[in-house]
Amino acid sequence: MKPLEQRTIAVEGKHLPYSPILAVQVPLDFLDANIGFLPLGRSHADQSLLERMLKLAGTSCGTKSDFTLKEVAQEILREETQLDLTRYNLYVSAKGARDALSQVFDSLVTEKKPVVAYAVPNWIFDNVVKQVPKAQTYAFHATTSQEFVECFEAEANGDWAAVILTDPSNPLGYRLNEAEMHRIETIADRYGIVPVFDDVFRGMQPRQKRTSASEYSSSSIIVETTSKRFGARGLGVTWTLIPKELRLNPNITIGCEGCENAAAIITRGLHEVKYETCIGNLMTENTRAFIAGMKAIGGIPGATYHVPFEGSPLFTVHWDPNLFPADTLASLSESMITFSPGTGFIRDSANIICRDLRREEEFGQSYAQICPTKINCEEAFMGGQLLVSQAIELTKLMERGSNR
Repeated sequence: MKPLEQRTIAVEGKHLPYSPILAVQVPLDFLDANIGFLPLGRSHADQSLLERMLKLAGTSCGTKSDFTLKEVAQEILREETQLDLTRYNLYVSAKGARDALSQVFDSLVTEKKPVVAYAVPNWIFDNVVKQVPKAQTYAFHATTSQEFVECFEAEANGDWAAVILTDPSNPLGYRLNEAEMHRIETIADRYGIVPVFDDVFRGMQPRQKRTSASEYSSSSIIVETTSKRFGARGLGVTWTLIPKELRLNPNITIGCEGCENAAAIITRGLHEVKYETCIGNLMTENTRAFIAGMKAIGGIPGATYHVPFEGSPLFTVHWDPNLFPADTLASLSESMITFSPGTGFIRDSANIICRDLRREEEFGQSYAQICPTKINCEEAFMGGQLLVSQAIELTKLMERGSNR
């Protein structure tokens, strides 16, 4: 029997400019964010989901549904968390987490409390906060949960309106425990600061293990998107939980009942067929292959590898600059490694795409955050070899230059 070929979706709807799966401006592959290799449609459940999606094509604004997007979000949250949903007001949209976060900050910041704080390194928070005209950003450095808490305790003040948290952190992957959350909330209460969780990775963790420190919190706003959990940036369905006692009403909405119904059908379908499990399995295989490729030719001297959780789309490589000069990797980033929002690692068969390469002299270590998506295992293995071989070759060139 000939296996079914993968099929992709591009559903149009004029009201959702962020979300290619439902947007008329630039309809993109439904699997745009990560994976072009997954076999959607190999089981009866998958085929039923695919059929439902195809029926939505070109008719999103007029889509009818027996359930709402809010009901779908509530179902998922009840299944996966211990949150008391009666304590929250729930907002849903399909414009992505960045839009939801910016709307939250817009409703929080004031002239007297204009600051939104977050830990660096991070990928996107500076860009998110810049979308709020009256907000000011404040970044403090943290590479561990302990550093995060200590810096927050030392630097928080009455000018801060909000502090952004991610668990696991994005990109380094450290976790906040219950005691650390208690310390954070103690300081937040003292200064009237609202913790805002960007729960970007909670839904990507294996089922029955989908945890976040947001569940230890009693006063945090929680924002979560389906984009990463399904490897489908184009979907962009986001739910935002706001404690009722905050009395906030941010402008988070889709604005089109038909498009919201379409997003509800797709989101529930992907959840029912456990589509995220396929994404997680491939991410796990790619990460293992990339690390194996690095180790196959010796690896970076003194390097250790950290994967936040099984199925994570990213991992970090840490090394001691005394064994492997940080200047080498800094030069490598300028000449051979291209910063990228995660489009893959192999490009033009020579360049390696890497995110967030930093030098951390004051902490005695350096690290590179790696996201081997949109590739298969063979390419991931090759990417690991290329990264190490190019770094070692550059080290030799620098040593030759210094000896002259």
